[in-house]
Amino acid sequence: MIVPDPPAAPSSFLLKTQEEEEEEEVPLSHLLWTGSGLCSCPRAMEGALDPTYILPVLLVALSSGPHDVQMAIEGGGLAYAVMATAAEEERVRRMGYAVLESALEVVEETRKKSSGLSRDWTSLGILLRSLRDAITQPLQKLPVIVTCFVAESIPIVLRPAHPLFQPVTSFLLQRPFLDLNEIPMLYQWGSLVEDGTGLVYPHAQACTALRT
Repeated sequence: MIVPDPPAAPSSFLLKTQEEEEEEEVPLSHLLWTGSGLCSCPRAMEGALDPTYILPVLLVALSSGPHDVQMAIEGGGLAYAVMATAAEEERVRRMGYAVLESALEVVEETRKKSSGLSRDWTSLGILLRSLRDAITQPLQKLPVIVTCFVAESIPIVLRPAHPLFQPVTSFLLQRPFLDLNEIPMLYQWGSLVEDGTGLVYPHAQACTALRT
């Protein structure tokens, strides 16, 4: 497998633009990442599910106490922020990137035992850096297939006992960053995946296991 030359690794999700554009009001979104894809939301739930509400709340939680930080990272909010980087609206992408930047800082502080949290988020840090280091433009709109992979991989890398923990982490460690022009782990899903108990999953079952 030919690995492309890595771009200059950014030190932050928030790459600086040459000039700041005036912020435009973003209409309420009718889209929600549910874990099974993007789907329409009832208008009655629009305000509660609006990313311009949820993402700032996540950002505040990541700068709060240990319990709020843990809930923001392990409770599904981080996956929501990842999906925001594939949004059409630049303002939504900006907020998504801000959440990811803050989350990665917390993960690094936890690794250094300076965050007050006793969690092993080593593999999560590898996943987030693999995404960060693939970014080449400020507020880049990322491919949905890549953000879906990262979002679905978050609960996997948080659970070492998950049957796909080993395949996913091995995939991440074999490359310096995610290739935004490829479907992640496409070739791996074409073969059998062992779950550590002697059972094997063919392609369809492996893809299903990624989502559980």
